[in-house]
Formats: sequence, structure tokens, C-alpha cells
Amino acid sequence: VRASFSNFIYGGEIFVERLNEERRYALAVFENFTSNGMAFEQDKWGTLMDVWLELRGIEEDIEWMIQRFNDSRGLNQMAYGSTWLESHVKIKEAILDVESSVGNELQCNGVDLVVLGSSLGWQCFFGNLWMMDFGEEGTEEEKGGGRCVGYEILGSQVSTAQKVAEKFGLEDSITFVQEDARKADFSNAKLIWLNTYAWPQDLKDEILAKISSEAPANAMVLSYDPINSAEASTTDHNNNLFRLEAQVDIETTWDPQIKAHIYRVTK
Repeated sequence: VRASFSNFIYGGEIFVERLNEERRYALAVFENFTSNGMAFEQDKWGTLMDVWLELRGIEEDIEWMIQRFNDSRGLNQMAYGSTWLESHVKIKEAILDVESSVGNELQCNGVDLVVLGSSLGWQCFFGNLWMMDFGEEGTEEEKGGGRCVGYEILGSQVSTAQKVAEKFGLEDSITFVQEDARKADFSNAKLIWLNTYAWPQDLKDEILAKISSEAPANAMVLSYDPINSAEASTTDHNNNLFRLEAQVDIETTWDPQIKAHIYRVTK
């Protein structure tokens, strides 16, 4: 049931093994930090592991599945899936490579990360605890994670994600909002993560137009869809305003071979 709900096409037994593989990977990274005396990284990664296990546990809850199903009726938001932890790390490494090669030119005091279709909060938690700048060289008070705002249309997902944030003391830097993605605020975003793969094309086009007009110059946009291509049916202004910086081969529950595309907004 869980494999089917997550759009995993290879069946339940393989899904369980893939979950175990993800756990083994997380533990190996944690043990590496421990053996090398990297206390700060060990602490952050350990919290991320606990959050990830919490989210995977929620996925096992049949009542949560039913609630999400009922919540999504009539909203064209039935699809569910997640990106494996290993692929989140690959995306982080690619973003760091982009920043080092082109320079961090974004002058912005806004949120570090805006996520559309934030679901249970996967990207916000990962961004806060591991991907965004968390002030490693600062004081204890400054060692916070990157700020994230997640927009999600399904109220059941928002309330569940917010409870997880509160359980792990992350509510001051992570906010989940039940809102139509077309009303999201991109004006001060440094990175915009689009979980729009299964959305209708006309809605995706509206979102791209809004980002191109509102996001700061040099803000990064991460999409599992190619933006600058005929398949994405983008308009001329989209092609002009989104510059492809990197592509990363990643694995999701619904597709073991998919690319994450990293763009910069050019103005």
C-alpha cells in the first residue's frame, strides 16, 4: 500500500529495501562525522536523520493516507511521492558547485528557501538542517539553519509538517503555509524549489511567469521539469529569464532516473 501510495512502480518488497538503503546511507554519513570528530556536522545530520525517520513513519500511517486522499478531492493534487535523501545531498552539492563557479551574486535579506508543493516538508527540513548556510563559524546563537517557507494547498499536509517542525524545535526558521502556489511570495527568495512535476502545464506556466517577474535577479530555481524546452511549453520571456546552470541525476519514488534542473533568474 505504501509503495503504491508513493507511486513506486517496483512493488512493496523492493520499496522496503530501498527505504532500508536510505537508512543505511544516513547512518554511514553520521558515523563518518562521529569518527572524524566533526561534532557540529554530527549534531545537524543527526537531527536531520531523526526528522527523516519521523516523516517516513508518517508515510506508514494509513489514517494519514486517508486524510490526504480526502483532503485532495477536487483539487487535482492526488499525486504523492518523495525524493530520496541521497538525492537531496546530490542536489545540495550541485547548488554549491553553481555558487562557487558563478559566484553568489544575490543581494537579498529574505528567506533562504521557498518550496512550492511542500507536502510533509522534506525540502524545508533538509534545507534548514543541511543545505543552506547555518553559520558554522558563528556563535551558538547564530548557528541556526536556513529559513524556509513551504507553500502547500492541502491543509492536512501543512498541519502535519508544522507539528514536525515544532517537535524538533524548528518552528522559528521553518513556516508552512496553506496557500495556492500562485499567491506565494518570491520577492526575497534565494532558492525556489518547485515540486510541480505532476501539476497541470497551465498552472506551471503561471508559476514560472510569477517567478520571472517577482524573484530577485540571480535567485536560483530548482525544477524536476526542464524550463527552457519545448516540452515545458514555456514562453519567450521564460526562456530569456531562466539560465540553466546545472543538471543532476537523482532518484525519486516515482522515477529512479530523473533530472533536477538548477536555473538562475536573469534580469
